[in-house]
Amino acid sequence: MKQNNFIYSIKSTSNKSKHEFDLNDLGNSVYRGMSMAFVYGDGRVEGGDIWTSPPEQKDYDKELQKTILKLNPIYKIPDFLDYHYKHYCKTNKPALFISHIKYVILDYFDQINKKPIIELIKNWITKIEKMNLLEFEKQKYDFLCQAYEIAIKEDPEDPLSAWFNTQELGKEMQIEIHKMEELVISLCDDGYLSSTLGLLEFHITTEGYRYLLVKEKEKFSPNDSKSISISGNSISNINIQQDTTQSQQIIVPNIEIEEIKGVVELVKSNISIIQKHLPEEHFEDFEDELRRLEKQIKKYQPDKSKIQRTMNEIAIYLKKIPSQVITSFLSKSLLKLFGL
Repeated sequence: MKQNNFIYSIKSTSNKSKHEFDLNDLGNSVYRGMSMAFVYGDGRVEGGDIWTSPPEQKDYDKELQKTILKLNPIYKIPDFLDYHYKHYCKTNKPALFISHIKYVILDYFDQINKKPIIELIKNWITKIEKMNLLEFEKQKYDFLCQAYEIAIKEDPEDPLSAWFNTQELGKEMQIEIHKMEELVISLCDDGYLSSTLGLLEFHITTEGYRYLLVKEKEKFSPNDSKSISISGNSISNINIQQDTTQSQQIIVPNIEIEEIKGVVELVKSNISIIQKHLPEEHFEDFEDELRRLEKQIKKYQPDKSKIQRTMNEIAIYLKKIPSQVITSFLSKSLLKLFGL
């Protein structure tokens, strides 16, 4: 196969392995035009120079368009696009190919009003985008399962307090950093992970844990071929951040355990007020975090980094409540403990 920087599969007509869907190799130069020629009475000719330049992506776009127009029967078009899509995805991300077909190739057929071709291409794009979305959801689920299993091994009593170093976990799972960041960002958007600024570290949220439980109960799998257990394949030697203040989003200065205990009691005594101002699912998450904080401060040697992280999670929910409600039972000095 010809090595090139173009997004399609290209082969010369002399290549015996050339598939019917391969585009013709345009060689090293493409005709661009010719300068004006002048012929004199004595037979001399000046000008008439032929202009050429190396082929560009737009030249192969034209080849693709011409080939599509020649396909017979026309319903070969999805197979034709599949062929070039698979070729491209061997070494590249699929999103660029889909965008190119959608905004460059499809636009050409819109201009010449080839409705049957437009319909076939649009249907192909929809099919591929759905398949890619299902595959990405499966990757997210697999990733969350593995991260949760590691968290359980690190802290069986409180796995949701385990913070992961994004780069180290990616190396251990053999996931490229750009893919790792894509997964973490999407799971954070879903509410299943919470990360620091810059995605340096993250942890699984209560919502993420519930998601795993629901999917495990449903025996969920995007391709319906198998179910994935929360206790799947094990991965060891992950850099999990348990004792670093770099993992927090809100820095709680000079934590005094007794002061935190007093705050917890104030919050607990006003829990009914908080419940009125939070949606049911958020209130349940809030109670989980409050119990986690209370459990930690009752330990003989409380882990201050875990306390800071839990207070950060609690602060997220307190921000959803009107300030006049919160200040009715928590003073401004106590709110500062939550970074508020």
